Amino acid sequence: MRALGLAALSQQGNGPSCSLEARSKYISAIHLVNSAIGTPNLARQDSTLQAINVLSIFEAITGFNRSLDSWRDHVNGAGALLQLRGPEQFATETGGRLFIQASQMLTICCIHRHLPIPRHIWDMMRYAETCLPEPIGSGFLFHKATMRFADLYSRLHVNHEPLVVADAEDIIHEALALEAEFNHIETHAPESWQFDVAFASGPLVFAGYYYIYRSALAAQMMNSIRSYRIALRDIMYKAVEQCTELESVELSQVEVENLFFPRVSIHELQQQILASIPQHLGTTLSSHQTSSVQTVDSSGRPVLWPDFHLVGHNPFSFRGSKSPDIPFVRMAGGYLLQWPLYTAGMASAPGSSLRIWVIDTLRFIGKSAGVKQALLLASKLEGNKNQFMINGGARFEAWKAKYAIPQSEPICCTLEAFNIDQPVWSTVIS
Repeated sequence: MRALGLAALSQQGNGPSCSLEARSKYISAIHLVNSAIGTPNLARQDSTLQAINVLSIFEAITGFNRSLDSWRDHVNGAGALLQLRGPEQFATETGGRLFIQASQMLTICCIHRHLPIPRHIWDMMRYAETCLPEPIGSGFLFHKATMRFADLYSRLHVNHEPLVVADAEDIIHEALALEAEFNHIETHAPESWQFDVAFASGPLVFAGYYYIYRSALAAQMMNSIRSYRIALRDIMYKAVEQCTELESVELSQVEVENLFFPRVSIHELQQQILASIPQHLGTTLSSHQTSSVQTVDSSGRPVLWPDFHLVGHNPFSFRGSKSPDIPFVRMAGGYLLQWPLYTAGMASAPGSSLRIWVIDTLRFIGKSAGVKQALLLASKLEGNKNQFMINGGARFEAWKAKYAIPQSEPICCTLEAFNIDQPVWSTVIS
């Protein structure tokens, strides 16, 4: 925790001494964790798994190791501990919460590596579900859906290798079912996930309005749902594009309508992600104000406390228990925004106003909130000039004509958002 705290301070411009001290604490923590893992009783303790989770976050924030190797090592280590800890880990709220955190990080790692979720993690998830109070909360359902997404994404062939008809149809069927599941989670979300709309102007407000959430983690889950729904569109279109005998792919009329005319368009999902930016980075605007977003206080120092709090959404909470109301640090907002913001940018064509705005905002996050990884993502978005366009070519247009689908603009491939050189975080339910 000291390593992570010092790293956050160093990223806010508090001099090289903080950075050096953070790395020193990080190395000490690595030695302590390795020692604990070598002792069976210590390896099963909550503190050991939590330490590995924190080390993973340290890697993502600082880019201490410029490759994904160290981050993956931490995540894989946490995954092995989940199996070692067994069913007993679900006996307490803390144990259940740590399982969700570690398995979420493992899910993101599997997506990056194009791998399915390990079977023992799915076994633990099924057991965990039996330990949850009824009804099962939206947070747990969301996490389960992201694991299904990782399995689905692993079925797409790398480097655009051909898919046989049966595989293409199965991928489209599962993607449509998963999109319906994300839609169900969003539509039946608890009241604490809802948001108000405020109107404002300024460099952090894209379309003249932004969302005000009550809970930071609810905002992150909603943004993650939007990101996954954008990527699911790509998975379906890419499965069609990779199919060796596209003319033989048969879908029902309902499936065709859901494929080409989704409930929520990619553009709407992008706009919803962008509307969550101001609150995460520290705004004090109310719904009737039209002044610019506040990112510094009266003395010119950065605003550290956005106007929502870190209220927990632990699905393993016992009835009647209440999570502490913890202030939400502005740097955390920039850190958690990277994945959905980057996904929204990848879904727009190079040179478009939306992508340019996303690039500028990622740079703002990197410089003002101290999240250096955001600068790398901005550079990747800016440098991606030859983006793969999914729906093009005579075969695809002929297949669309078979179902009387009208002509449309080419669709940008958002799946490139997963192929990055650094880990980008999804939501962690706490």
